[in-house]
Amino acid sequence: MQESDLVRPKVGRFCRTEIAFLGTSPGKVKELVFRLIENLSTNWNIGYIDCDHQSSEMEKELGFDSSKALSHKARVEIIDKITFSRVDFRKALSVSDRHVVLNDVDAAFINGNHFKASRQVLIIDKEKTPTLHRKIKRLSNILCIILTEGTTKEDIPSILYDRINNLEHKPIFSIDKLHSISQFIELSFKEDTGNINGLILAGGKSKRMGGKDKAKINYHGTEQRFHMKEILSKYTVKAFMSCRPQQLDDFQDQLNLLPDTFTDLGPFGALLTAFRHNPNSAWMTVAIDLPFVDDQTIMHLISKRDPSKLATLYKAKDTGAPQPLLGIWEPRAYLKLLQALAFGKNSLRDILEDANIKLIEPLSDHMLSEVDTMDELDIAIKQLSQQNSI
Repeated sequence: MQESDLVRPKVGRFCRTEIAFLGTSPGKVKELVFRLIENLSTNWNIGYIDCDHQSSEMEKELGFDSSKALSHKARVEIIDKITFSRVDFRKALSVSDRHVVLNDVDAAFINGNHFKASRQVLIIDKEKTPTLHRKIKRLSNILCIILTEGTTKEDIPSILYDRINNLEHKPIFSIDKLHSISQFIELSFKEDTGNINGLILAGGKSKRMGGKDKAKINYHGTEQRFHMKEILSKYTVKAFMSCRPQQLDDFQDQLNLLPDTFTDLGPFGALLTAFRHNPNSAWMTVAIDLPFVDDQTIMHLISKRDPSKLATLYKAKDTGAPQPLLGIWEPRAYLKLLQALAFGKNSLRDILEDANIKLIEPLSDHMLSEVDTMDELDIAIKQLSQQNSI
């Protein structure tokens, strides 16, 4: 694969969704941001990025706290605080480091007095407007404008209108309208959750069925691969079917084939291949050997989707375990999969053991029934025949 063929994730300096707040003092920025985080924390995981100049100067003068391992030349210190964890590094975090640390957050709020971000909230404060012209280069993608107490629209410096395109069309909020500001920012989060692509998992070797290709079994009047493709195409931006490279000749009549580029890894490799194809979309996986999955199953799954989680998956009735082959995997799962692969793991169930996922109940007892043997095939065909005749 050439470098130009690689689809890059849409990330900023810190994470996929990042918003810098600037235009007033660092203290006022922090106060506003903390109140917004409290408002949004019910549905979203928010990170906060700031810079502590005061502590930095004290450390230069007095040295590190002697009770910390960093003061004794440790490179990194991890402290389990029981209710939360703290990690201190003796180095500046690179852009890649930040992306890893912030992979699990839905958005990062950033004190724009210290750091740039791909989006900005402009705060108009009478005390700081004389210096705003110095920060024009940081105002590349303004979401909205917030007016501090005692400030009006007329206090926005004319130089900002001259230098920033479409500034006059940006929404304006008074700082006391915290609920309205939170709602507006939440809308931008939802826009960033990514579209959903469909992925039919059809790369199995069907060893327990004597090599009979599960994708070509006719349960519903047509081969399962076409039946499932028709369903997924209704509810996703685009539906693909994964397969092993060796299967390409067998599926020449199948549109949107996605042969594994991470080979011999089963569904794990198929999902990695999908994210490599489009890392900015969520992926809905449906195994080809789940013949009872229908329109209601997919609509229910989408309605229960939680984009703040790693994945939204159905729960097995008998064990309560997540069914990784039927669910929606969010873009943040791509990094988790790559990390797992780097540590020698190649099972989707392995990365779900301690992952932040949403589990939902299946609509019926047989919805998750798999067809892996010829006996199960006979039973499924009879059940579906009876079901379709009703």
